[in-house]
Amino acid sequence: MVAPRLQPSPHRLPSAPPHRAYDFAGFRFDASVGLSRSGREIPLAPTPMRVLAALLEAEGRFVPREAVVRAGWPGRAASDDSISRSVYLMRRALTHPDGLEIVETAYGRGFRLAVPVRRIDGDRARSAFDRLAQAGHASAFETWTVARELGARGTPRDLTAALDILEQGLAVHPAYGPAWTLLGFLRLLQTNVGWIPPLDGARRAHEAAARALALDADDIDALAVRGFVRVALDWSVAEGFADLEHAVALDPGHWLVHHMRAWALAIAGRPRAALEAAREAHGLNPLAPQAAAMVATCLYFGGGSPGETRRAVRDLAARPGANATTWSIAAVTASLSAEHDEALEASLRALETEPLSAPILATRADVLARAGRGGEARAVLDDLDSSWPAAAAELRAPVHLALGDRPAAVRALCDGAGRRGLHVGLLRADPRLGDLVQDPALADLWRPLHGC
Repeated sequence: MVAPRLQPSPHRLPSAPPHRAYDFAGFRFDASVGLSRSGREIPLAPTPMRVLAALLEAEGRFVPREAVVRAGWPGRAASDDSISRSVYLMRRALTHPDGLEIVETAYGRGFRLAVPVRRIDGDRARSAFDRLAQAGHASAFETWTVARELGARGTPRDLTAALDILEQGLAVHPAYGPAWTLLGFLRLLQTNVGWIPPLDGARRAHEAAARALALDADDIDALAVRGFVRVALDWSVAEGFADLEHAVALDPGHWLVHHMRAWALAIAGRPRAALEAAREAHGLNPLAPQAAAMVATCLYFGGGSPGETRRAVRDLAARPGANATTWSIAAVTASLSAEHDEALEASLRALETEPLSAPILATRADVLARAGRGGEARAVLDDLDSSWPAAAAELRAPVHLALGDRPAAVRALCDGAGRRGLHVGLLRADPRLGDLVQDPALADLWRPLHGC
């Protein structure tokens, strides 16, 4: 999740209409706040800010030089050097991570924004995170902040403390929607790492999202939680994507919505669309480890060619702050390329980063099996079965197959599907399973997920 930005930009446009905002190429321009990307303020001096406002108002049409001068230097003349300098500062502020040229200049025609521009008016110009501290809930916001920081640490103890704090805070402030939404996210985290059964996690996350949406039907984060739960755990695919698409429409610049949508698309068997959404999330928030991990995940599960996947995952794992999921995907891709020493090292990095996670332990067992260390792989499976007997059953399937036990792999997939495991949908595209997915015993396994 992205930390809320509570202080406005020092460079405002006091004459602009309040709460007018624009989304374009992952940027957000709010007339009352300024320019930002992924919730981070981008400083821009008043004159280029006024020029940018004029280009946004034109929504892709060329703005002649004379109109640019009137907007940037109201009531004054401007030299060519001044115009060039302001346009340069604007271009620099709008540097895109993918190298996209946002500002276009055409001789005799002027300037324009060469990307789609979406205008937002009214209260929706403020994202869900911008509204966190409003409405007089100072203590509720402080509770939310503490719970969010504890939850981000990812250990069972910290996550339990975060949930306790949230529930205590909600007993005092039950009308504070962001706390219900965060509660839903934390329930999904518990489910993903195997600390609560999927169906239990789905129920709890869904209930929390419903409470948030009862308070605000356009709560973007709550829509993302409910949409993901509907796709990944309820297997109500059409309803889930309706929630996710609604959330994207409300705030196209909200990276976490694209992240959740990417995960849901991958689970539903749409790898190319999933990769596109994951890259959008990563472009909006390139510093978020979860966003990078989702790109790696979507590449592996069918979004990219084997060569592209191998190179990209290696690069993502080598970046500072790479999380356990990225290291886990790096381990699996190395193992499939028979680079077993690299795979074993990467799986250890994943375990060091997140030692109490059923999916990470399953990856460790898999790379050990593929490296010819079957006894150690079986020992890890035993640890997994004793610590998380009902968690991520489906993730044992690749391990059993690598150990030569095809019937056990089939049983693991069926068990995971019966429990509505979070990873069932992904495994249909897992190269480790090969032709196992064509086994007659699995003929109807993925039908509910891939019917949309």
